[in-house]
Amino acid sequence: MEQYSGQAGPAIMHHSPLAPGLARGMHINTTQFAQEELQMNMFDLTGKTAIVTGGNRGIGFAIAQGLAGNGAKVVIADLNASDGTGVQRLLDQGFHAEAVTTDVSLGSSVAHLVETTIERHGRIDILVNCAGLILRSPSEDLTEEDWDRIMNVNLRGVFLCCRDVGRCMIKQRKGKIINISSNVSQVVQPLRSVYCVSKAGVSHLTRALGMEWAPYGVNVNAIGPGPTITEL
Repeated sequence: MEQYSGQAGPAIMHHSPLAPGLARGMHINTTQFAQEELQMNMFDLTGKTAIVTGGNRGIGFAIAQGLAGNGAKVVIADLNASDGTGVQRLLDQGFHAEAVTTDVSLGSSVAHLVETTIERHGRIDILVNCAGLILRSPSEDLTEEDWDRIMNVNLRGVFLCCRDVGRCMIKQRKGKIINISSNVSQVVQPLRSVYCVSKAGVSHLTRALGMEWAPYGVNVNAIGPGPTITEL
């Protein structure tokens, strides 16, 4: 550990990747060092256990990769998790990852996911709800089955995962839940009525849970991505 000081104040560096620059006489603002050290520590997830639903591909896999890359033990919960694609890609990169085949629309399947994770790791620190479906169709052509299929995964699934994981986090008095909503939760698009409604529900559910669980140290937030090229 080395300490440097300057007009901006002191900065402590613990093996910073920018340290070699100092040896070469590089002029670097010490406040920048302090900020970068803070950012590195903020994203240090060593020892944390994270569940990512829909983590086998697309946005979900990218999130799982980011969490694992920062030290988290990642559990990919996906209906297609049994093919091992997402987990193997993470293992190949030297990360800690495993898969639990999960249908988020079924309470029994979500309960199995949570029980399995607790048995293996003792706690759940992070939940990312990314599993989702989209259907493009004129509203007048939608069937009841279409409606139920989208809502069961996109909204019911988020609720079930939040509820069961939330119970664990409330007992822990700490936890982070991130729900993947969409920009169409605020601004609708044609041919996506059911999807828009489901994501609006996710956003509002997030607000409700965030208010209810804040006293227990459980943070619930949503992210609303714009158009993204994925397999969805």
